[in-house]
Amino acid sequence: DFNGHDHKDLRDKLYNIARHVIDDMGYDDVVWRLWWSRFDQIVDWVIGHETEWRKNWDKAYTEGKGSTDINGFTLSARADRIDVHDDQIALIDYKSAGSYTQSKIKSGEYPQLGLEALIVSDQGFQGVAHTTVSHVSYWIMKGKAEINSVIAVEEDLDDLITCTRQQMVDLI
Repeated sequence: DFNGHDHKDLRDKLYNIARHVIDDMGYDDVVWRLWWSRFDQIVDWVIGHETEWRKNWDKAYTEGKGSTDINGFTLSARADRIDVHDDQIALIDYKSAGSYTQSKIKSGEYPQLGLEALIVSDQGFQGVAHTTVSHVSYWIMKGKAEINSVIAVEEDLDDLITCTRQQMVDLI
């Protein structure tokens, strides 16, 4: 929960979570030191961005599993994150590298978010009752604050879903 916490408190909490994850995965201190500098470079950006984001978006489902049937073919996905506000859905995928653009998302060249939006529109994600996708984005965290970014699409999402469905039908 990012509300009501100061930056230092959030930073400390994130470091503790990261350390527990590394320990739980059985990684040794060499691995932790390797990833520590990168983690250290993105943590402040994450806190700032997440604090602003949470002003307009509520509940977050992480690693949400979903599926839908398209002409007898089961399309399944695991969404990094699904956020809800009123009856609106935001789909977020975290990336550590790559050169993502709105046009490549809209064209289906990067199909992941379109496929997840299609599953949402078919009420295919467990625990997610709403079907109106109003935001899809890649949150790209490369390391240094000045190169972390968000590539978002908030327009023509019904068209994206329709195109994605047709691409799946054509593929099947």
